[in-house]
Amino acid sequence: MKTFDVVALGELLVDFTENGISAQGNPMLEANPGGAPCNVLSMLQNQGNNARFARKI
Repeated sequence: MKTFDVVALGELLVDFTENGISAQGNPMLEANPGGAPCNVLSMLQNQGNNARFARKI
């Protein structure tokens, strides 16, 4: 049986963050995976925890 330090349930979202200005002066956006559960798990995983995300598509 596998064990994990943290398991989160939730939805996977796409965060659009500003990534510069276009030649026409408009903001350019970059798509990044996000959502609160995934962001927390990513931070915990980076700190050495065994984290998993439970989701349904």
